[in-house]
Amino acid sequence: METGVANHRSIRRSRRLGSAAIWAGLILAGLLFFGPFIILISIALQPPTANLFAFPPEIIPRPPYFDIFPEVLRVFPFWRYVWNSTWVSGMTVLLQVIVVPMAGYGFARKKFPLRQLLFMLVLAAMMIPQQVTLIPLFGVFRKLGLLDNLWALVLPLIVTPFSIFIMRQSFITLPAEFEDAARIDGCSEFGIYWKIMLPLVKPAVATIAVFTFVEQWNALLWPVVLLKSPDSYTLPLGLTTLDSAFYGGWRQSAAGAILGVIPTLLIFVLGQKHFVRGLASGGVKG
Repeated sequence: METGVANHRSIRRSRRLGSAAIWAGLILAGLLFFGPFIILISIALQPPTANLFAFPPEIIPRPPYFDIFPEVLRVFPFWRYVWNSTWVSGMTVLLQVIVVPMAGYGFARKKFPLRQLLFMLVLAAMMIPQQVTLIPLFGVFRKLGLLDNLWALVLPLIVTPFSIFIMRQSFITLPAEFEDAARIDGCSEFGIYWKIMLPLVKPAVATIAVFTFVEQWNALLWPVVLLKSPDSYTLPLGLTTLDSAFYGGWRQSAAGAILGVIPTLLIFVLGQKHFVRGLASGGVKG
């Protein structure tokens, strides 16, 4: 009897130690991920007379200086850059959620010659770094007369290999009985896709929408290459000019970066449930 009680206590102790280790790992991971953002907030809220390079650093400013945000908004054309980024990100998401699900549906549910080979080529395209395509794309858009044009930021990301992969994996998981029943009822092939199959993969559509929005919102390399006029700058590119606008103001740059992160956080919070469901459904079946 005593041996059984001792074993039970040992098991409970092991479980508690395991839970403590898991929580310690999660806290450490959280600090690693959110530590830089906390430091960014700390720098932005430091008073003008604070020494940002003091050691040990003052993580919690006393008192916090919130006037830095109106100062940035007054001097820096923040809202113009926000509008440009919103237009580019929103238009890319809109066009992608129209085009990419159809491509994913074709790869998943339709049989045509060289289907597997073409899909392998799509997956291979995921391995190509963006830097490799900069010069060819620049030449294409120069011939099209789209240099310093926001449309040139939208067009390359209307179709992406990762989004096609997510949509294909989601459509594969759907039973074929849905299509058979719709055909018996006289539904057209496009009607089967639009009315039956597409509504069933809304989480995957939300996933590619969130990924695409965040990718376009944070994009810097391609806008640096393409955009020359300050009126056309997106927010990440505009934030690079804060140093010159405030003559090396670290606090102003940190405040601008915080303001630029807020829209992507809101998008993720609003679409978090669909985002997680879409990732889960996209990895169920190969």
